[in-house]
Amino acid sequence: MRVEPSGKPDAWKLARPVWGWGWGAIPRPTPPDVGGMANFVRCHVTVVRLLDHAKGMGILEAVKDESHFWENRDIRALVETVGEWNRHIAGLVGQLKDEIGGDIAAPITEYPNFEHLEAEGRTSLPRRHTKGPQDDGLRLDGDSK
Repeated sequence: MRVEPSGKPDAWKLARPVWGWGWGAIPRPTPPDVGGMANFVRCHVTVVRLLDHAKGMGILEAVKDESHFWENRDIRALVETVGEWNRHIAGLVGQLKDEIGGDIAAPITEYPNFEHLEAEGRTSLPRRHTKGPQDDGLRLDGDSK
């Protein structure tokens, strides 16, 4: 979610964090030990309510919410979107684990259903050729084929 303060005089004094002119957050899986999906939804809805208040005060210019909850206020769609993100992340983490042949420290692996999420997530990843070196269309001398 990205937030920009309005252009009103002195609005930045209320909305400006120490590090810049906006607030931002990167979505990530919410580990089960900190409440899982229910906690994520509670926190997201709370932030949106706070932003509603800031908008009412005239100190909010724009919000970019990748889940689109800011625009549609649909909790079911929010849960589905975050579930999709979790599946994609689990699929990528699983693929990386296979590629490097070891464990990767990632909160998503703490999910009790990580393997299930990983399997579902892998179906959305691009397929790689597993036989022989990957052909990128370039020869060793750098010239195209």
